[in-house]
Amino acid sequence: MGAFAVLRDRRIAEVLAAGVVYFCALLPFFALREIRRVLGEGRLADLFFRSSASASLDQPVLRR
Repeated sequence: MGAFAVLRDRRIAEVLAAGVVYFCALLPFFALREIRRVLGEGRLADLFFRSSASASLDQPVLRR
């Protein structure tokens, strides 16, 4: 019951501020994880760490 008592004693502004911080911290993590899943395991690293000319040589560009 100790954790519930801590939450009960906090003000609503503190709880909302903590929620915003957690949201802003975890959003890039899950977004990049999903982008890596869609593009492929090595492709996201190639986009970050290889030059644009050499990154586009090994895989075709997806066009609609």
